[in-house]
Amino acid sequence: MEPIGRVETAELLDVAIVQARKWETPLGKGRKGKAERAFEALKKGRLELGHPQAKTQRLRPRDFEERGLTLSPEVKNSMRGKEGYAFYVVPVPVLLFPGRGAQYRLLESQLAFDVKRGQRRPAVHSVFPEPVWTPVLNWGGSLNLALDGNLQWGAEVEQSEARIGRLGGGLAGRVGNLNQLTSFIKIVPFEHSLGRMEIEADHSDRTAMWRLDSKRVFRGKKQTRLVVLLQAPREASQVWVEAAAQAEVSFGWLTAQISHVFDRLPEAIQGIVKRQKGLPLQDFRTWTLDLPA
Repeated sequence: MEPIGRVETAELLDVAIVQARKWETPLGKGRKGKAERAFEALKKGRLELGHPQAKTQRLRPRDFEERGLTLSPEVKNSMRGKEGYAFYVVPVPVLLFPGRGAQYRLLESQLAFDVKRGQRRPAVHSVFPEPVWTPVLNWGGSLNLALDGNLQWGAEVEQSEARIGRLGGGLAGRVGNLNQLTSFIKIVPFEHSLGRMEIEADHSDRTAMWRLDSKRVFRGKKQTRLVVLLQAPREASQVWVEAAAQAEVSFGWLTAQISHVFDRLPEAIQGIVKRQKGLPLQDFRTWTLDLPA
């Protein structure tokens, strides 16, 4: 996935609104036309990344031992060694507020972690959700995330046992009803309201990336939470987080609203509509994250 670059969406929409108003006013006898209303709806939308501090938690060997679980030797050595690492669950809320009537279909988010110069660097151990979790998230609602002794993801869900039993592949044994995952510890609730979607996810040493592509358009307020399992040097008390997110408009919806004035719009807007990319809602944040002791 490509890094999210800044787009001056508001400036593009300002020009588009003026042009749409110019060509629609004679048709509407003073009333706003649907192209002008569509561009205004896009301009009123908001996308917000929430600071992860409140929900960040540290994983400790005793958390597993108290449940009678055994950490893998690799994880245990990393946690307890003099030059080892601590593991942290870092959940980042993402909230989408479309302008009234506007429709979106694609949500992307990227996180990068770093520490002070001279310190050992943190590393992204894993992320949630990944594509394998698509069937579970498509059920909607909420779930409780969990981790086993190998720090693999599990989830408790409110679904019938028959439905859970039909999950195959990498999800077998990792999804269960409340208190059924005896070889996992619960870590954090996970909620999302994006509906059915396709998930792409990737991570490198210090970055995590997601693309959530809805099978249906996003209407109204939507929220999700993207989670990083971060390993940071035990001596580190803080990490810096650079976060970026963008939501891409549904161009099927937009084209239907502006087709009657399309030839009158600026070339920049025409090009964006033709290639179906651009005009995103965006949010960029830089945080200092205090690591729990």
